[in-house]
Amino acid sequence: MTAAATPVIPAHAVIHAEQIRAWLAEVPDPEIPVISIVDLGIVREVRVAADGGCDVTITPTYSGCPAMQVIADAIRATLHARGVAQVRLHNQLSPAWTTDWMSEAGKAALQGYGIAPPAQLAQYGAAPARRCTMLA
Repeated sequence: MTAAATPVIPAHAVIHAEQIRAWLAEVPDPEIPVISIVDLGIVREVRVAADGGCDVTITPTYSGCPAMQVIADAIRATLHARGVAQVRLHNQLSPAWTTDWMSEAGKAALQGYGIAPPAQLAQYGAAPARRCTMLA
């Protein structure tokens, strides 16, 4: 569904963080457009404030990610288009983003796009420890 097709919240309506998150799930990652910023795990927290605005905390996939401004602009545009007047964005660098934050739907989208999704390390088990000795 596009932003234009999504209904705008009526005046004095109460919005919930779940609704904000659902709207943000429609925002594609600018570098890999088949995955949303929610499924990619960039959106860390959504809070609705008493003033009717919302606070969205995002974490870049890596420090210095050049797409963060594009993502921030897309978040604001998406929420403003739905009637959320106050959108406050917060960048959180720690803890650093990890592929563990990706949803299963996001991993499937990557695979469908031709990108190998990250594997769970647990499926491989621990590598055996080797003891090295120096020969004299």
